[in-house]
This record gives sequence, structure tokens and C-alpha cells, in this order.
Amino acid sequence: MMDLASYHLSDLLKIEKPFAKNNYQGNLEDQKVFNVKKGSIPVLVSAPHATKHKRNQTVKEQDDFTGSIALLLHELTGCYLIYTTKISGEDPNFIKGGGTYKKKAVELVQSFPITYLLDLHGASKKRTFDIDMGTCYGKTMKKETCNSILSTFRAFELHDVKQNYRFPATNPNTVSHYTHSITGIETVQLEVNEMYRNPQENKDLFLKCLESLKGVVNKLS
Repeated sequence: MMDLASYHLSDLLKIEKPFAKNNYQGNLEDQKVFNVKKGSIPVLVSAPHATKHKRNQTVKEQDDFTGSIALLLHELTGCYLIYTTKISGEDPNFIKGGGTYKKKAVELVQSFPITYLLDLHGASKKRTFDIDMGTCYGKTMKKETCNSILSTFRAFELHDVKQNYRFPATNPNTVSHYTHSITGIETVQLEVNEMYRNPQENKDLFLKCLESLKGVVNKLS
């Protein structure tokens, strides 16, 4: 396992390369549209928009580097992981009735000792926050858990972390809302500002964000 400080930009771009194939449609030859990695701690990390996806037959943009962040968190912490690998006909964070991705997330929670879900998404750099924590106004995560996550982010000097600001995850078809409603575990949708997700623009901010998310996962475990 590499120390975070030792990651070069070329290492990070290599991790992102499979997602970026075919203009972020991913590996079109792959039979699966998402992948799962088992873990050793009670936290499931999700990256449902690591590649492009379709919503109502319209192709939607990917959340750059959320797949890479998720993979690195799995490597660094031993968390469980689910992430998209190529474009498909469903938007996991929108489709009604579960869809294949959300149903698999629920299956993981019901099959393994998982008590928390962190669902990673990407926000535009124009957004006026570092990270927005969506918990359906406290419905999907306890106040004590949210405060613990906030204190961890602040310890890593991410101070502009908001709760239910622009993306509260109130839609019952979001990954976090759906998984909580079916399994009862604590869940949160994390919208990460692009300035913390693009190592090509600022590798230090990327690694700072990754270190803070690693701290969150370890705190929850």
C-alpha cells in the first residue's frame, strides 16, 4: 500500500484510465456495468457516476475521479466498494424501483456486516462549498454521526462542509435514500467540489480530500 504523499499524478491518472475510456463511457467490452469489492470494515463506499450514464435516454456526464477516489479508499481502508465501470441504460441515483446497482448495494448490506454507506458524487467547482452532505435532513444519518464526520473533515482543514445545502438526497431513488429505506443503515450522499477531485488541476487538494475521506471511513469503522 502506497503512502498518499508518494502518489504521482501519473499514478492517479492510471487509476482513472479505465473510467475515462471511450470518452468516459468506460470499458464497453465489459459484460458488467458495475463492480464490487469486498471489504473488512463496516463501511460501504459507492461511486454510481464514475462513468457516463443514461437518464430518461439522455446521456449524463460522469463525476470525474469519483471512481478513482472510491478505489483508493478501498485500498487504503479496506472498505466495501461498489462502482460503475461503463455506461448503462440506468442512472443508479435516479432510476425508480431500485435498479440493478441499488439492488446490489442493498444485497451487500444484507449479506455482510455493513453499517454505513458513503455515496460519492461530484459537484461543479462553481458550487460554494467544499463538500455537501446529503442526509435527507437527518433522516438517513444520525446527528451524532454527522457531527463526527464534520469534525473529521475540519481536522483535515476542509472547513466549508455543508449539510443538506444543495443536494439533500431527499429523492427516494437516490442510492443513499433507497439503501437506508430498505436496510436501515446510516447513509450519506457526499457531493465533492470539483476543485478537490481533479488532480490534474491541483494534486495537493485532491490528496487532501482523499486523506480526509480516508479519515472519515476509518472513524466510522
